[in-house]
Formats: sequence, structure tokens, C-alpha cells
Amino acid sequence: MAVDGGAMWSGDDSTYKLSELIKTSTHVQWCEQEGAPAHVISELEHLLQKKQNQWQRWSDKIIPSLITPYLVYIWQLVSLQCTPDLHSSLGDNSHCDGLQVINLSCCKCSPVPLQLMMHGLFACAPVAPSLAVDICVLELVNKLFAWMTPNSTAWCEALETFLNEQGYKLNTKDSLRWRFSNVYHWYAVLTIMASDYVTKFVYSRHPILSQPSTYLRSHCLLCFGGNDWVDCVVCVDACFTQKCSNNPRNGRTQDPPNPMPTVFVPKCDVKAMEDHVSACRRGGAGTSKRPRQLVEEVHNSYKKRMRIPVSVLDGCSESFVAADEKRQKASTHFFADTGLMALLCHHDQVLWLINMTSPGEKQHYALALVKQLFEHLPPDMMVGLLYDIGCQLKCSCRKWSLLDDSILSHISFGISRVGFGLSDREGCEHLWSALKHLISVLRVLGWMLCQKKKQVALEGLTEVGIKEEILREEWAAQVAHQTKPLAHKSKNKAAEAIAGVLMLEKTLESYQTIIHDLERRLINNDVDDVTTFNIQLDNARARYAKSADTLVRRCTALVNELNLRSHTETSIKRREPMILKIVSTYNMLCDQLYAMIRQCKAPPGAIAPLHISCQGIFQLDVDNEIWQDVGLEDEIADPPPWLTDNNVCHGICLLLDHDRCVEEENRLSHECCVM
Repeated sequence: MAVDGGAMWSGDDSTYKLSELIKTSTHVQWCEQEGAPAHVISELEHLLQKKQNQWQRWSDKIIPSLITPYLVYIWQLVSLQCTPDLHSSLGDNSHCDGLQVINLSCCKCSPVPLQLMMHGLFACAPVAPSLAVDICVLELVNKLFAWMTPNSTAWCEALETFLNEQGYKLNTKDSLRWRFSNVYHWYAVLTIMASDYVTKFVYSRHPILSQPSTYLRSHCLLCFGGNDWVDCVVCVDACFTQKCSNNPRNGRTQDPPNPMPTVFVPKCDVKAMEDHVSACRRGGAGTSKRPRQLVEEVHNSYKKRMRIPVSVLDGCSESFVAADEKRQKASTHFFADTGLMALLCHHDQVLWLINMTSPGEKQHYALALVKQLFEHLPPDMMVGLLYDIGCQLKCSCRKWSLLDDSILSHISFGISRVGFGLSDREGCEHLWSALKHLISVLRVLGWMLCQKKKQVALEGLTEVGIKEEILREEWAAQVAHQTKPLAHKSKNKAAEAIAGVLMLEKTLESYQTIIHDLERRLINNDVDDVTTFNIQLDNARARYAKSADTLVRRCTALVNELNLRSHTETSIKRREPMILKIVSTYNMLCDQLYAMIRQCKAPPGAIAPLHISCQGIFQLDVDNEIWQDVGLEDEIADPPPWLTDNNVCHGICLLLDHDRCVEEENRLSHECCVM
């Protein structure tokens, strides 16, 4: 292509992709660190500056100026379904049978890429292109690469071979590949920016969402499509096997902007959420000092708007590694990105990802994903959130006000599976399995599988032969028993008793001071009403006597407890050999019982008691096996059926499976209407 007023030169040689630009920048820094000659560094810096200018010209000037002409061209051709009429716009003299010649006169007001776009062509360089590709061809390649592995090299070599056979010989090797790759890259950027332009224009006219956004509908139409949409179910999980290594040469490069489609949440949004969480915990809601409570009171209470007691939350926090934000799961010294956190829909479609940069699983990553989701949802839509530590996340949100009430009130945390159908939070595990083949994929989804699982549950309930009302009552009793606050013994009992004694001593001193003041007034004859004065003096002496008696009783109890503890320790120490001998005899008898059971000499259904370990016999925990009475008692006083009756236990599991299948049927019915 010839350009009037200039020589036959091309800007393609200085137009490179983003990866080459980053590599050049890293190479310059490496040369500076290795002490390369000054003229080498100068040449590399000049080349790098040239590439950056070229990239900046594409990103800031050319692509934004082509958005409107591109949309107009697509609209005129009815989404590329019609053939453009270039003859009427260019004149009869510009057409010939073999080749088509287009003469363009460019200036600053009308650059070459803009003029070529008006004719349905996309340039390979922003200033003086030597190749322009038809938009229909680019759309063909775009669709082709969507159904196969993108390979522009193979496509260009095939096209170059075809043109060579037709008599069109290119001048240099790989000239078509370099130029076409550049055209395809920037055309993809143009289509993305044009789509974002249209989306922002539409949402600017309708700022309040009345339905899920186009982004969500494009990712999963079953969850977010249709006109009669309902609540959605999403899952969140983190994976620390997907890491990104630091620059081996410790290079710190600033990547140019790359407006390509991505599911990653911007780093600025993640940083903003991290700062917000830190500010809330440092000085926001929930930081006011509350009066100190006894340990028994803390463990026997429920936190605000939480359905499970504090003891259950503490047990979850201790048992789940993910609940410990301070636990280091990856090294930040060797890895720039320590892992990934994903937000997936009910059908395992990735909605958003976050690059984690901390050594542990921080809560602000999950909160950033949740906030990103609600920015694309209508304000009255409910979201079911499945997260392995969802109870901890909900507790933190309630305590520190990490999320607005408008968001938190529309989230149903998956602490129990009620209302979630057959959703099992394994969608994230399927994603990690696809990224790294370590986890076997198992998915229960679909109408036929749901019906099959429901039929199995109904047949099992029929075989059990227990009424549904009884099973639901037993399940409610089991939930109430297993979620009730546990009775914990205070670890600071002695300190609290001593603090009580000291408080009583201060109270006695204050009463004694009051009595002395009243007696001094009586001696000095400073009494107005003798009757009232005598009543005050008698009350002060009575309170003093009562407090003194309480103090004596508490001190006596403390002394007796200390004496009893000392006597108990001495007695145990004196009887330690005897106790160890009894333990050995007990274990020997257990072995004999095991042998009799194996030889079928024991009564039918006999259970041998558990062995007792001699190690740590004097430091017993509440869960030690010594407290288990397995095989030592004939009967248990009124055990609940949900604990001892196998039919009831099995029936409860079948009933819960049936309920989840019914919920899954309702969700699949809605998705069927969407389809």
C-alpha cells in the first residue's frame, strides 16, 4: 500500500505484542544489572521507547478513534451479513479485475487506520501500514480460533502458500505472519473495547439493574438468564497450587495496559477491599470494648444474628485450616502470586478469579468476589454462598460490618445445605482439577440423575417404614442437641476467684471507712436526726459484717481447695504404681475378652472394652478413651433414637436427600424455562 507524500516504509517492525514489550523491558534491566556497555543499553532503551510509543499510540489514540467507525460499519452491514459496496465510495477508476487499488491521502485529522476502517479494512500499523485485512476475514479467523487451538503461524503459512500458488509472491519470509498477528491482536482489542463501550452506554441510561448484567448472562444463561429469574447459588474456594513465580532477575517492570477479556478482578478493587477490611477491624464497627464476661458465659451464648453458638464457631475455626488467616500456605519470597480464589456459579462456570498475593487465605479476597458479584445483580436478588468457612466469614461480616446491609441481607451462607438442592460446593474443585489433574471429577447434575437419586431416597424411606413426621422431629432434635452451647470449664477459675477476694477486701475497706466517718460524727455531736443516723450506722455495720463473713468463707474455700488439690496430688503420686498395675490388668482382661469374641466363646453381640494407654494416664482430657463405657454397661438410660436407632439414622439421611432433590427439581424447572 502506497501512502501519498511519504516513502515506502512500514511501521510494522516496531510494532510488537505485549509479551515482546515486557521481555525487552526485562532485558534492558538485566543488561543494566550485568554492567553491559553503555551503547548497548542505549540502543535497547531506544528500541524499548519506540515499542512503548507504538503500543501507546495504538491504545490511547488509534483504537478509541476506531470504535465509532467500527460500530457504524457493523450496523450498516447488518452484523457482516451484507457485502460492502466499495465501488460507489471509491469511484470506477479504483477497481480492476485482478487487484483492487486504494489510494489514500492521510493527515493528522484523518489517519490511515481510520480511513481503512471506513472501507471495512483493519491496518497492521498505526502510522504507515503495509498490510490491511478485511474485517470479514478477521471474524472468520476469530471464530476459527474459538473452535481450535489459536495458531496464527499455521494459518498465515497456509495463506502464504495459497497466495504463492496463485502467483502472489511475498517479498520476505514471515512478513505476513508478523503483520497479520499484529492485525489480529489489535482487532481483538477493538472488539472488546467496542463491546464495553456499548455496555457502558446502555447502563448509563439505565443505572439500576432490573436483571443480571450481560456479563453474567454471557457466562451462564441458566443461572442468570430468562425474564423470571430467581435466586442463584455460587461457590467460593481458594487453591494454593496455582502460583506465579517472581522475576528470576528481580526485575520490576510496569506492564502496559492490555484491554483483553479477563475474568480476574482488578488488583485495585482487591486492594480497596483489603484496606476497607483493615480499617473496619482497626477502628470500625465491632471494636468498642465490651464488659468482660466469664468464659462459661461466652461459650454458652450466641453471637448477634448467628444461629450457632460460639463454641461451634470456635471448633470450626480450629478444625479448618482455611479459617486461620495467619497460616502461611505459600512463600511470598519465591512467588508473586501465591494462589487463586474463584467464584463459580451453580453450573461450574467461572464468574471471577482473584490472584492472591498473601501467604494465607485472607477474608478480603472472598469479600471482593462477593462485592463484584452484587455489582452485576439487581438489588432484590438473593444469593446462596457455598464456602467451606462460610460461618467464619458471616461472623466476621456481622462483627466488623465488612459488607453493607443491602448486600449481607441478600446472602444465604451455606452453613447447612438446606435450600441449596444438590449443590455441594465442589465446582471449584472441578476447576482446580481442570487446571491441574489431581482431583477426580464427580458431578451430580441433571434432571435424570436428580430423579434417580430421588427415587432411591423414596424407596429407602419406604423400606425404613418410619413416618416422615417422626423423622423430621428426630432431625430437629439432633440439630438442636448438636448445636446447643457446650458446657466449658473456665481456664481462669483461680484468677477469677482471687480477683473476687480482692474485690471483697476493697469493699470491706470502703464500709470500714464509712463506719469510721459516722462514728466520728457521733463523737463530735454532728448529728441532725438521731433516728436516721442510727439507721445508717446499723446498715453500714450490717453490710460490713456480711461482706466480712463472705470474705472469710471464700478464703476458707480457696485454702480448702488448695489443700485438697495438694492432698490429691500426693495421694496419686503415692498410689501411682498401684494405678499403673490396675491399668495393665485392665488391658490384659480386655485382650482376653477380644480373644473370647474371636473364638465365639462370648455372648452374641458382646463388645470388648477399649484399652487404656498408660502414657499420660494422669493428664486426661475430656475426650480420653478412659471415659468411654463401651462394653461395660448393659443398658443406656433412654438414648435418643437419632443416636442409637440405625433405622432412624438412615431414614434421616434419606429424608435429607429427598429434600435436596426437591430443591434441585425446582431449580432445574426454572432453568428449563430459561432454555
